[in-house]
Amino acid sequence: NRRCLKTHLPATEMMIHDYAKYIFVGRDPRDVFMSLWNQVSNYTDEFLATIGIEHITDIKQFWNDWLTKGVFDSEDEGYPHWSYFKHLQSWHDVKDNENVLFVHYDDLKENLGDEINKIASFLNITQCDMAKIQNIVSFDSMKQHGNIIMPNSGYAYKNASNTFFNKGKSNTWQNVLSSDDLILYNQVASKHLSCDCRQWIER
Repeated sequence: NRRCLKTHLPATEMMIHDYAKYIFVGRDPRDVFMSLWNQVSNYTDEFLATIGIEHITDIKQFWNDWLTKGVFDSEDEGYPHWSYFKHLQSWHDVKDNENVLFVHYDDLKENLGDEINKIASFLNITQCDMAKIQNIVSFDSMKQHGNIIMPNSGYAYKNASNTFFNKGKSNTWQNVLSSDDLILYNQVASKHLSCDCRQWIER
C-alpha cells in the first residue's frame, strides 16, 4: 500500500527519490507568522521548558525575533523553531520536478474540490469519494475532531487541539502589522526568496 510521511524538512535535507512523490503545501509567510503567534503565545509551561524558551507575550517583539533570530548556525531568522523562508525556497527550487507538486494553502481554502482533484491526478488516483474527502479534510471537521488528530496536544498547548486548529483564516496580519513591520518583512523576504517564489507564495 501507499505510504505517506509528513515532514517539515526543507528539500535540501530530504532524499529526493524518483520513485517517490512530494507534495509541498505553502502559505504566505505573514499568515504563517499569525498562526505561529497563536501557537507560541499558548505554549504550556512544560513545553516551553522542553524547547528552552521563555513565555512570548508581545506580538511585535515576536515579529522582530521571528525575522531576525535563528536557532541554527546556518539561519538568521525563524525563531523559535526554524526558517520558513529557507524551507520555502528550497522546495521552490525543485518545484519543476515531475514528482513534486506545489499546493497553496489559500487554494485549499477557496477551491478544496479542485485541489483534491489536482492531488489525486498527481498521485494517479482515478476514483475517490470527493464529498467524503472534502468533509474529512475541511478546517471545521479537523477542528471538531482535533482530539483524535492530535491526542497529546495538551502537552504543548494550553487549550490542546483547539489552540492548534484556531481559525485557519488568511490575511489576519493586515490588522496587526504596521508599515514599519512590513519594511522589515520585505527586507527578509527579498534576501531569502526569489522573485518567482515570493510572487507565488504571496499570491
